[in-house]
Amino acid sequence: MKAKAAENGIKFDFVSVNFKLMESRTLDRVVWELGRQTAKKAGVVWDIPQKGFSTDAKYVRLYEIVEDHFDALVFILDEIDTLTDLSLNDEPAYSRLLYSLSRAMAEGHVDTLISTVVITNHPKFLNNLDSRTDSSYNPTALLSLITMRTNFARFFPGVEMLLSQVLWARG
Repeated sequence: MKAKAAENGIKFDFVSVNFKLMESRTLDRVVWELGRQTAKKAGVVWDIPQKGFSTDAKYVRLYEIVEDHFDALVFILDEIDTLTDLSLNDEPAYSRLLYSLSRAMAEGHVDTLISTVVITNHPKFLNNLDSRTDSSYNPTALLSLITMRTNFARFFPGVEMLLSQVLWARG
């Protein structure tokens, strides 16, 4: 897939993090790890220490790297349900992370197409998402996003058909 993207002049990659393997599973530590892994894929230095910088500063640097080095990026978030650190409003860290990543383009942090693949063994994972995360897009915005991603997927044989089948199955 990466080779096909490169043939079409698209800077594309995957960043995969298994949260179960992390010693600390706070939002701050997770954003730091995503930044470190993204910088590694981009071939640049992750110059933010684990401590001494705010989570917002880590997001800003992560988004700078994404914007400067990728046209499209997929974050693969394995064992995401282990991020149970709670905020003041009892929202799990994984909900805040998914909200931030899903809104990066809409909030103007990046023009890069960011997608997330979430892997969990927790059958009720979606039930624990904050309602803002669960409904980050209204129907019009969601249709626009799907259209944009379908246009991107056309570079990869078979993906458009798969996407159509998934959308048809969801009704």
